[in-house]
Amino acid sequence: MLSQFFIISARGNTLVFRDFRGDVVCGTAEIFYRRIKSFKGNNPPPIFHIEGTQFLFIIVGGLYFVCTTMTNVAPVFVFEFLSKIAQACKDYCGILNEEAICSNFTLIYEVIDEMVDFGYPQCTSTELLKNFIVNEAHNSGKNSSSGIQENAGHMFGIEKRSVSSSAPNKSILADDKSVKKNEVYIDILERLTVTISGTGHVVCSDIDGCIKVRSFLAGNPQIHMTLNDVIRTGNNNNVNRQGSLSVVLDDCRFHESVDIDIFNQSSTLAFRPPSGEITVMKYHTAGDLHLPFRVYPILEVPSNTLIKLQLKISCEVPKIHHAVGITLNIPVPKSSTAVAHNSSLGASKFEYDSKRNRISWMIQRMNGSSEHHADICITVPVVTKMCQKEISPITLDFEFPMYVCSKMEIKSLKVHERNTTYNAMRWVRSITHSDSYVIRV
Repeated sequence: MLSQFFIISARGNTLVFRDFRGDVVCGTAEIFYRRIKSFKGNNPPPIFHIEGTQFLFIIVGGLYFVCTTMTNVAPVFVFEFLSKIAQACKDYCGILNEEAICSNFTLIYEVIDEMVDFGYPQCTSTELLKNFIVNEAHNSGKNSSSGIQENAGHMFGIEKRSVSSSAPNKSILADDKSVKKNEVYIDILERLTVTISGTGHVVCSDIDGCIKVRSFLAGNPQIHMTLNDVIRTGNNNNVNRQGSLSVVLDDCRFHESVDIDIFNQSSTLAFRPPSGEITVMKYHTAGDLHLPFRVYPILEVPSNTLIKLQLKISCEVPKIHHAVGITLNIPVPKSSTAVAHNSSLGASKFEYDSKRNRISWMIQRMNGSSEHHADICITVPVVTKMCQKEISPITLDFEFPMYVCSKMEIKSLKVHERNTTYNAMRWVRSITHSDSYVIRV
């Protein structure tokens, strides 16, 4: 099955290396790093092979988790297994970055040896692995930025931040000893996929969401998490999503510990969280959604050598909410000779990347029910229809803390324990970010 597994840093340092079968040449970590750096745009494919050796990898917390194999394996299976290894490392180290891996390398090797036997994946459950782990986790000292910005998904490193910087960064091995507080952290995470045509019509709009739980509760008590009214439509899309006060879902999946019968009766997630971070619910909804951003582009050609693009971005969420890290990426023609710009925001920032032929308009923060304007002038040798087509599509990246577009909300969160003096601290956070937000010009 799998020949080797190793973790390397963004600088190419090999942090962890394990050879399971001895059928691959030495120095594969160095070969892998040189190869991914040889791809243009520093965007390598998740699978490639060199002289019969297949390399499969994901990027989590700025680290490369890599497997090599000489056989024909199912790629999705390997990616899922790599994500399980990454999640186990985070559960046992508390935070996933280069410093944490170096501080706990003996613990990491122990976890890997329990998860893989002669290249064949074995147990991947954090709860079951905990019974066989002897080493203790060591505090890495400080939380680097790579540790704060953990990934929501582990596939190819394309996901954005999933939990806020205030999420707990501690090992599950401390549950029985050093941790005195009973705490549970709940995160509602949503990713938006939106395509808007040049006329302003919404071509597609999808939300992929999940509810993650990280528990530090003693005694393994049961948790009852009551959501606002959830309507599961299945294939029936004749529900007024914008007018309904309920959460309209096309599909949802649950963790094995969730009692589905209770959820069907009262929209309550009843479960006993195991050690580590788990996703208790995944859901998907599509259709007529209330979009958080609208972008209105107007393209003009004042002369045969000048193209003028007027942009208006409107944040259409309630005033009490705000977005951060807003970036509009505007492609420009390859033949552009000069670019000029101005905006209604003094704090906004423009960057022109001549190699990628694009302009990035960055806004640090934008409050709900507000809008901003920008004018971009592009000089070309001669304006053609092809030049105008090259100024499309515009992509938008953003992040909303404490706001979700699906109206998913936790009405109540109760921790049930027989001990009447049991007191649990409960923390609930939510975040929405753009996965693919495209506006055609």
